Amino acid sequence: MKAENSLNLSPILSFFFPIACGTFLSVAEKAQIDLLRQLGYSILGMSKLIERSRNVIRRYLDDPLNYGSKSRHGRPRKMKPRDDRSVVRAVGNTMKSANDLIRSLNLQVSKSTVLRSVKRSGVIVRQKMKKAPCLTDAHKKARLEFVKNNLATDWKKVLLHFIVPVEKPCLFQIVFSDEKKFNLDGPDGNCFYWRDLRQDPRIFSRRNFGGGSVMLWGAFCHNKKLELKFTSSRMDSSEYQNVLQSSLVPFFRNRRQSHLFQQDNASVHRSVSTSAWLASKRIKTLDLQI
Repeated sequence: MKAENSLNLSPILSFFFPIACGTFLSVAEKAQIDLLRQLGYSILGMSKLIERSRNVIRRYLDDPLNYGSKSRHGRPRKMKPRDDRSVVRAVGNTMKSANDLIRSLNLQVSKSTVLRSVKRSGVIVRQKMKKAPCLTDAHKKARLEFVKNNLATDWKKVLLHFIVPVEKPCLFQIVFSDEKKFNLDGPDGNCFYWRDLRQDPRIFSRRNFGGGSVMLWGAFCHNKKLELKFTSSRMDSSEYQNVLQSSLVPFFRNRRQSHLFQQDNASVHRSVSTSAWLASKRIKTLDLQI
């Protein structure tokens, strides 16, 4: 006959080891289980004597030394680590929504679960896309070459034969110019995306001109500033020449032999009409080709 049927130890164990309530076994309950095991009791017999479930007793007997040392994490996550990595790869530097990710990755989870997975990654943030003009490969190549050729250039004064072919090299000061549009009705675009902090930020092309805005033209050189001019948001070559006539020409009156005019490659700047007008005023320009 088994030991658990030959002797009733319940009163003795209850007297020396009071029953404790809780998820984990108490020190007294562990001592009871160790004693009952030495006496040959089964897990079912131990469960009846100390009034604890068989699963709790079995977990303790499987690993007595590490029992109770592992922290509890609550309900298991719906998404496995592999799913989290797939979400990060799929969403990085894209404009995909949580529903788009669920459909593309065939996930059986809710939108909130996907958003929590993205936030948990630590490398994906929601960010507004920066504005920048649309650049072609030719533009990028030309800009890179210009930067390489002018890494050591002192822009206070530039040697002219590096910019345009002349018979006698001479130093010129650069007059930098540009237009700036200020929108009165908010930005041109309000485009957000999931920014992957490990990659370069994305950009999107914006409108060059639009309504509800104010545009200014300005220029400066090493130690001079030209007067700001208000222009229309849809400036053409004729209006651009009028702006230069009222601001740039007076500045260049006594500086044609010492200054060089810089402008970008906007269509009104590079038009045949504007180029001929600048030549008629004997104003030399910096040819960037970018």
